[in-house]
Amino acid sequence: MQESSRMLISKWADEDLSDKPATPSKRLIKAFFARAFIDISRHERIIRRDAARWIFSENTDPFSFRWAVDVLELGFSVTELRSFAINVITQAEDANKQ
Repeated sequence: MQESSRMLISKWADEDLSDKPATPSKRLIKAFFARAFIDISRHERIIRRDAARWIFSENTDPFSFRWAVDVLELGFSVTELRSFAINVITQAEDANKQ
């Protein structure tokens, strides 16, 4: 994964994502959101596949990707975040080929 991708994911995991104070539940959501982006960059295909299924799901139920984007108020659309995910996946697959 490129360093800029790592920095962005680290920012999501470590910083407040909005002007509102983070509640414990929001910190938990933030952690599993960031974890999905870490997992799509992993070498293990099954882990990468499961994270990608979650990110690209159309589900809107609680704890779905779309729900997490809304709750976290990231300032990015679902489409923008999915484009970012595609880039991370591509980088991981390219690294695996080397």
